[in-house]
Amino acid sequence: MPEQIIPIKIKNNFGDSAVVLNYGARLHQWQPELDGKKRELLLSYSNIEDYLNDAAYLGAIAGPFANRIANGEVSIDGKTIELGCNEGNNHLHGGPIALHNCFWQVKRQEESSVTLVLHYDSSAKTQMTYPGPIQFEVTYSIANSGELLIQMHAETEQTTCVGMTGHAYFNLSEDKESIDAHALKINAAHYTPVDHENIPTGELKAVHDKFDFTAIRAISDDVDHNFALNNNADVAAIALSPSCDIKLSVSTNYPGIQLYTGHGLGEPFLPRQGFCLEPQFFPNSPNETAFAFEWTTPDKPFSRFIKYNVCSNSPS
Repeated sequence: MPEQIIPIKIKNNFGDSAVVLNYGARLHQWQPELDGKKRELLLSYSNIEDYLNDAAYLGAIAGPFANRIANGEVSIDGKTIELGCNEGNNHLHGGPIALHNCFWQVKRQEESSVTLVLHYDSSAKTQMTYPGPIQFEVTYSIANSGELLIQMHAETEQTTCVGMTGHAYFNLSEDKESIDAHALKINAAHYTPVDHENIPTGELKAVHDKFDFTAIRAISDDVDHNFALNNNADVAAIALSPSCDIKLSVSTNYPGIQLYTGHGLGEPFLPRQGFCLEPQFFPNSPNETAFAFEWTTPDKPFSRFIKYNVCSNSPS
């Protein structure tokens, strides 16, 4: 019998709630209660079965390694490992067999949290594989403060490259129209420029023009780039709704964050109807010695978090 997509609702004591799916460990809905009413902050499919054909990683845990790896290859202990290519010549968000299109198991469920696990061994399905097997664990929890926390953990039997992230598409407006009037600040003085295949050149470049979000401003340009977070930045990014009534902040212990303005979204959504803020290792960092990256080994499990806070931002 085929596995089914199961929605799992979590909530705190003050009316904030979220829905997580066992398919792709996806964040399907997030509805905090703000000024006495619910506000949905995410783009999502109205029919959860549509996630089976989703090409946009909507709400998914993307990985094992999120973003791009050049030529779909990494070198581990002098050996070239082929991970597989699914975006031209490159590997994107885990490649052909990735976390977003796997059914996860519920390990533990409480009123305000849920933990999902996945035994991942792509070598059983393809010659192109992450060394493993890898045991993945993701916990979503909502605190009474309203904070939505994603804790990501992985253990492996061999040295491998793990760097998963959350791929939610945010739209803080009530009507869910274009994100053009949203405003954004990213605590990053540098970003990683890319070549014609969206692979970083290896440089760290000072933010400028459309890449400069050091002061909060409108998300008016198409961007799909990684930003190198400032050291000791407590908050990675802050976004404001078009009417400035909602403020979203993102925190993480990753060194980078990808801004994607959703310009590639298609039916049933419109281009630029949602934006992603994806905490991560820099793209292609397993192959760039100058980029911060940590291999996951039997002695050093992977552990990262993403923390979302949202609050009313009504003028006094």
